[in-house]
Amino acid sequence: MTRFGSLRVRVVAAFVILLTLTLAVAGTQVYLSTRDRLFEEIDLDLSLAASQALLHLEEEDGRYAFQGGEVPALAYPGQTDLEISVLSPEGERWDQVGADLPVALSLSTEAYTTEISEQDWRTLAQPIVGPGGKIEGWVQAARSLRPIDNALSALATELYIILPLAVLIAALASYFLAGRALRPLTRMARTAEQIGPATLDKRIDHIGPADEVGRMAAAFDAMLDRVQAAFERERRFSADASHELRTPLAAIKGGIGVSLARTRTVEEHEAILQNLDAQADQLIRLCDDLLVLARGGRPRSADSENVDITSLLELVVEQFEPLAEEQAVTVRTHIRRRLTVTGFPDDLIRLFLNLLGNAVKFSPPGGRVTVAARKQHGYVHVLISDRGPGIARGRLPHVFEPFYRSDPSRTNGERGTGLGLAIAHEIAGAHGGAITVHSKLGEGTTFEVTLPA
Repeated sequence: MTRFGSLRVRVVAAFVILLTLTLAVAGTQVYLSTRDRLFEEIDLDLSLAASQALLHLEEEDGRYAFQGGEVPALAYPGQTDLEISVLSPEGERWDQVGADLPVALSLSTEAYTTEISEQDWRTLAQPIVGPGGKIEGWVQAARSLRPIDNALSALATELYIILPLAVLIAALASYFLAGRALRPLTRMARTAEQIGPATLDKRIDHIGPADEVGRMAAAFDAMLDRVQAAFERERRFSADASHELRTPLAAIKGGIGVSLARTRTVEEHEAILQNLDAQADQLIRLCDDLLVLARGGRPRSADSENVDITSLLELVVEQFEPLAEEQAVTVRTHIRRRLTVTGFPDDLIRLFLNLLGNAVKFSPPGGRVTVAARKQHGYVHVLISDRGPGIARGRLPHVFEPFYRSDPSRTNGERGTGLGLAIAHEIAGAHGGAITVHSKLGEGTTFEVTLPA
């Protein structure tokens, strides 16, 4: 991007344009209001001058003139920008004091401007009213607008000089301030350009006020933290998935190699094939689990339905009763009737099979597993508890991570893939719910699933 296309330049340009328009409007308003006030003052002076002149008139043979040929208070002898005239009803000049205009002006009781000898004059007239209300003449006052024109011209010149200078100073200041304000954005862009798989630890580390730009920089750093954490999880997930897939594949490869090493009996081949079949089943289960995680716990179909959680949990418990009896574990239920959620039965069955399977597997002989379900505040709460060895506090935040395995002493020697709880967590989230765990070493573990009723 060119410098003239940068955000900094566009912001400054928009500011300068807005400032120029604002100052132009303000300057025009100042000029016009100043001119109007000056004209109001001139009109007031002319009206007073004409009124005073009426008091110093004398009449002789039907003609009016100033007493003694002058108006003591308003004649202004020698003044060249004011004229006071006495005119006949038809506009013939009878007498005048002050400036000597070459022509008589039009009669009007309203002030107006006219041009005489390439100069503007402001004038108004007041009637001389005789007996019976008859107009017997006029007193007219006129003043040159040259001082006003000079003052307005000087004001316009100052505005033409000051306003562009103010715009220039404001443009330079705004360019500097915009640069400082947008500096974190520049660092953000530079940091984003430098980030790669090997440089995810780079941050903006903004130092400054917590304004909009500061909050954006902080949000950008927080986003990078999440990206780095997600990248690390994905990398660890890929490494763990490769390891887990390699184990059954290696077993299958080894079994095939053993079978081909020499001639064997039918019974030996059957044993090898059974082992290969078990490894293939494990591989299929692992691939299915990975597929569920890849979908983020979302079902293959978008058609949800009303699911009777009461019946579903009873079915899950029934499936685990033979395994529980084999391990001398008692399963007790406290499930309320008519608990219903909207979701996908197959996924919910998988969720509770994982949780109940862990509870039974990790319970010692003679232990007890409890499955409870109730409705509260618009949510269905399902709690699956065991009295096994429990989970250490430091391990609890990681139990829902893919391929994470708890303390081997808790597993009774059984080895899993470490995907069951991760899948349960994703399925609960895909249903708009959540899953939490509470555990204490030596006292057991409780998983609580919360789903919208």
